[in-house]
Amino acid sequence: MNAGAVIVMQQRRAVERFLERGCTTPEAALSLEELGVSPKYAIKRLIHSRVLREASPGSYWLDRAAWEEFEARRRVLTLGLLGVGVVVTAFVLYFNS
Repeated sequence: MNAGAVIVMQQRRAVERFLERGCTTPEAALSLEELGVSPKYAIKRLIHSRVLREASPGSYWLDRAAWEEFEARRRVLTLGLLGVGVVVTAFVLYFNS
């Protein structure tokens, strides 16, 4: 499995934990330790992207709208890269035949 897939899996697991614990408002914020989430690169990226928001020092909550936008951007980027790959492959096959 490549690094990108691992990051996506870690992010989705973290979001599931926030949802399971009901941490979707500033009042319901918990620490990453309480949620059993380690602050790896994947989680730091969610914090930087404001998907996970800090309610008080060390306590975070999930902004569901930001998560949906984050996932939508990731899907668009993935589909765009896939499309470019198909075009490049077709171009190479066409001119090498």
